[in-house]
Amino acid sequence: MRIISTASCLLLLAQPAAACKCQGETTVRVAVQHAEVVVSGRVISRLITANLKPYGITIVGDTTDWAYHIMKFPVAVYRLKIDKVYKGKSVADTLAVITPANGTGCGVLFKVGKRYIVYATATDEVAHSTMVRRVSTGSRAYWTNACTRTSNWFAEEDKALLALNRK
Repeated sequence: MRIISTASCLLLLAQPAAACKCQGETTVRVAVQHAEVVVSGRVISRLITANLKPYGITIVGDTTDWAYHIMKFPVAVYRLKIDKVYKGKSVADTLAVITPANGTGCGVLFKVGKRYIVYATATDEVAHSTMVRRVSTGSRAYWTNACTRTSNWFAEEDKALLALNRK
């Protein structure tokens, strides 16, 4: 009986606490409209950090909200060597892209050396509350997540983005 109880407890504990849930796939046009910056480039570095001040990130809103403390957790900051700008203004040849540090938190798990197309915003769209937000000031860093069209670079996406720019 004790073995069955222990096994049952282990099964309950093994259940995921939370998971990333996106609301379906979006079109290239809608993703571009929602993004402030759309670029392609190669990931050149990765850093897990909770210190976002060097990237111009501020937390705005109600600091008594429960989500304020979650926003202090580490995130992944990737440096991207830009090779093409589809939308937005890039003042440098590299861009800091911030995303949750894991897939459960809707983070994009970029790999150093790989090329990606990134759809990004100045505001952390994976915020856990509407009362408090993380916001990029200036153009030093942008946010992305698994619910955007951010993905490995592929020719069909590149062509669709270039076609939108011609219209």
